[in-house]
Amino acid sequence: VKVDEAGRAVAWQATAANFLQDVNPKPAVVLQALQGALYDSDPFVRLYAANAIGPSDVTASIATAILRHPDPRARWLATLALVEFAPNRIDTVSALSEALRDEDRRTRAGAATALGRIGSHAASAVPRLKLAAEDSDPTVQQAAREAIAQIRTL
Repeated sequence: VKVDEAGRAVAWQATAANFLQDVNPKPAVVLQALQGALYDSDPFVRLYAANAIGPSDVTASIATAILRHPDPRARWLATLALVEFAPNRIDTVSALSEALRDEDRRTRAGAATALGRIGSHAASAVPRLKLAAEDSDPTVQQAAREAIAQIRTL
């Protein structure tokens, strides 16, 4: 993240990576820049670059790692990204199941929603989703109940 003259953070790299998502086909130089951005210190740059690159084991690993980032907004976005990057990986289901215990309610709700979107492949997460259905936050409760229903019907 760069800082402008007034001391405000300028997330130009994240914006650029987000914009490059719509560039298809991607020239080699663009892919190279996006691959480099996967290892940026800013979690949002990493997520947007991963999104622009598309589903792969690498992008799934990036999003899984961000689930442990201190920024709750980054963790929440990672829950949403994992469904797109690698919904059928067992470590995706495990990481999202663990995120159901996150201190941030949006991350917990996002993890539940993501598990529901994964469907029957996330059946191993049902016990944790049942616990999340009793969460103190009503949004998390609802997301967990819906996820359990989706997993059982998909």
